[in-house]
Amino acid sequence: MSNPRAAAPSLLEGPVAKSLLIFVLPILGTNILQSLNGSINAIWVGRYLGRASLLSVAVTTTYYNFGSWRKARMV
Repeated sequence: MSNPRAAAPSLLEGPVAKSLLIFVLPILGTNILQSLNGSINAIWVGRYLGRASLLSVAVTTTYYNFGSWRKARMV
């Protein structure tokens, strides 16, 4: 049996630009999805529930994104 981790690309060897791109793409994708989530929530809540609810969604989204960043750093 072969080791599946042996075939994984190394971020420490090879061209820097390619390694950086491989490392950054998942982070960038996650940030885009979080931004879309906050925007869709703001549009929906602002349209149907009013200003006070929109403010709570904006504040909560900021804390949620910060909290997920903190959890990722703890792993």
